[in-house]
Amino acid sequence: MRAAALCAAALMHWWCDARLTLGIYTRLDIQLAEPMSIKSFKDLVAWQRGIQLVVATYEVSRLLPDWERYDLASQMRRAAVSVPSNTAEGHQRGSRRDYSHFLSTSLGSLAELETHFVICEEVGHLSATHLIKARGYADETGRMVRAIQKGLRK
Repeated sequence: MRAAALCAAALMHWWCDARLTLGIYTRLDIQLAEPMSIKSFKDLVAWQRGIQLVVATYEVSRLLPDWERYDLASQMRRAAVSVPSNTAEGHQRGSRRDYSHFLSTSLGSLAELETHFVICEEVGHLSATHLIKARGYADETGRMVRAIQKGLRK
């Protein structure tokens, strides 16, 4: 019974975060909160997860060999930084079309970052366990960015 309750709580948390990304609810753990409006890109959970993705990517890139620090590591960090940066820039634009365009760029950067992760695994620089945290943030950020895009189409 306890496992089922925890699973339900986790699902509710993800659902509430997705609703927050669309500007419907404030951030909360399990229960619903008062409706709020998104006043700044910093209020977007997608942007917040993107920042966590950047930090996790920087942590992972430090594990790469020294000779990769200026090549692959630099590209990984740039792709990760692009995700919350484009989410923020799109949010500040005046039109839905511009916002959606910048969100598409964020999604492209997420795909680029995943490609870098795969390369790191394939050439033996990192194991899958090293990448769990960063990939988790990338997946969550991608779902939220796609949810925002879907909301913009309505």
